[in-house]
Amino acid sequence: MTLFHDLIAHKGFADGELLKAIGQHPVASTDVPLRTLLHHMLVSNRFWLLSIVGEPFNAKVETRVPDSFIELVAGFRATHARKQNGSPV
Repeated sequence: MTLFHDLIAHKGFADGELLKAIGQHPVASTDVPLRTLLHHMLVSNRFWLLSIVGEPFNAKVETRVPDSFIELVAGFRATHARKQNGSPV
């Protein structure tokens, strides 16, 4: 299990670095196709996480692309926090 937890931590770090780099560039952080692609990553993360913990995945809610990059980042943070310590999604 240690390797699994290490991989989750690394994925969180890598996602964070990617989001930080995009956030430092106004053109990138406001690019709708890029935000949509990043959201797809988030939806995948949330689908598997919720499946593993036995919680329902509400596709209608989860697949709505956030209106802003800030909202997208918040979704990544909340999901990663849940993976790390079991807090609510």
